[in-house]
Amino acid sequence: MEAKNLARGLVNLLFPADCKICQHPLEPFNFTFICKNCWDKVEWIKTPCCAQCSKPLSLSPAFQDISLLLCPECRRENSYFKKLFVPTFYEGIMKKAIHLLKYN
Repeated sequence: MEAKNLARGLVNLLFPADCKICQHPLEPFNFTFICKNCWDKVEWIKTPCCAQCSKPLSLSPAFQDISLLLCPECRRENSYFKKLFVPTFYEGIMKKAIHLLKYN
């Protein structure tokens, strides 16, 4: 195990990687290809959100404890799925990261 860590450290020393988003050098042993600075800029969706599609909902504090809340679109339309988990919006850093994952 120690030899494996030594080899990884040597590779990082000889061929330092850059963040694929901002091009700044990555910390040693960072194998995500995105720096901590960029990950910290990702805006995660916080509750309350739609129980079916995960869109954020603006509710008064009295209703935030109800777990089965649907947005107007999910109440109106029949969807092709029962539950969708969306941790973040498709914008900014996350949009670039998904684009890199798909095309690079």
